[in-house]
Amino acid sequence: MGDKGKKTKKDEKEKIFEDPVYITSLVHSYGYESARLGNILYIDDAHFITGVGNTVQIINTEDGEVEVLMGRDGGGIGAICIHPSRKYFVVAEKGINPNIYVYSYPEKQILKTMKLGTEREFTSCTFNAFGDKLATVGADPDYMLTVWNWEEERIILRSKAFGTKVFRVTFMRTDDGQLTSCGSGHIKFWKMAHTFTGLKLQGSIGKFGKVEISDIAGYAELPDTKVLSGCESGSLLLWENNLIKVEINRSEDRRAHEGAIEIVHLEEDNSCFITAGHDGYIRWWDFEKIDTADTFDDAPIFFMEPIAELKVGDNV
Repeated sequence: MGDKGKKTKKDEKEKIFEDPVYITSLVHSYGYESARLGNILYIDDAHFITGVGNTVQIINTEDGEVEVLMGRDGGGIGAICIHPSRKYFVVAEKGINPNIYVYSYPEKQILKTMKLGTEREFTSCTFNAFGDKLATVGADPDYMLTVWNWEEERIILRSKAFGTKVFRVTFMRTDDGQLTSCGSGHIKFWKMAHTFTGLKLQGSIGKFGKVEISDIAGYAELPDTKVLSGCESGSLLLWENNLIKVEINRSEDRRAHEGAIEIVHLEEDNSCFITAGHDGYIRWWDFEKIDTADTFDDAPIFFMEPIAELKVGDNV
């Protein structure tokens, strides 16, 4: 009884390695990893968060002040995401069996730690609309998709996402029992399904049909579970279930973008889609026209013009 509260040598040894130890200090970090998908995220009206090397940087857009949080697992920052309440943010790291850390905001204190989600690196993480679930995807060699109860630091479901690099995963806004993932040469549609052996994560790979197989980087889910994605050729692809319902371009000789589409975003009021591509343009597209787009011939291409566009620069 007298030794119950006494620290053992094992406890003291574990405490030494609880926090990372740095023999140098960061003076300044030059540049941002802006080419990485989902790596610049606003956490409030005056601050955005970005992962750079082995740091997470919180940048004040009003005065330029930068606050730096160092990575904890030694390999760098894999992915970041913001909780819907904006009271928390997640840092999913790189390294040997890297961890996922949930930080409070604006306190920037670690509240939760999730372990054994991937072997080497996380490439994407996201909350569902309610904020009670977190999904993560790992890189080579496991490419593991994991759905977490982050408040309990517990795995709900997991499955291998694909056999090559996965860029992104999201929950459907209107139904967090459905998810979408995309990456090198694929898009995949997931359901959390009840089976005879319990709850399972079941995925259906998107079938490109007559459209050339492409890397998929940007997509947005419609309320009725259709998905609008970009592709490397510059066309927009409207998916229904796991098939392409229509390919969308501006005309026969003008694709939606001239070059790969990296961003596809649906405004929260479902008024329009916003896309951005390698051609340096941001374009706005009418939601209703895309939602009801259809064709009746062997070449499922639907033509429409954007409702607005903005040229950011050449090949940006």
